[in-house]
Amino acid sequence: MKGAREYAQLFEKSQQQGRLFFHVDQHASGSTFRIFVLHDILKDVVTYSTILCVQAGGYWNGICRAVEVYGIIKGDRGWDEEYGWIYKGKWCEDFERIVEIKKNQVVKEKRYLEELKRNSRDEEKIKALLDAYEEEKES
Repeated sequence: MKGAREYAQLFEKSQQQGRLFFHVDQHASGSTFRIFVLHDILKDVVTYSTILCVQAGGYWNGICRAVEVYGIIKGDRGWDEEYGWIYKGKWCEDFERIVEIKKNQVVKEKRYLEELKRNSRDEEKIKALLDAYEEEKES
């Protein structure tokens, strides 16, 4: 969905970064992506309780433990929703920094995998050349 797809693909699964919790999900129309600011009691621990708390709209045992700051801002859920900042604050800058770091990681991983492929092809060429020498020697 508009404003969710890119982040859902980048983060792939729900996860916590400090006091920010990124909730990645799917529905019939595509990816969903929501961000919650967690109460500091939850900042160091990702537990099933944290996830339940977030899914319950941020309340756990009646106490507000998480506030959704990025989510649906327009449209109908599952049809044409648009995602954006519900509340703006320092978390917006922190999230942008996390996104930049994550994008750099993805680029580095891609380069690393390409290098592995290249090295693998080089190894195959080297082996073929050495095998050809061995076959000539035996003849």
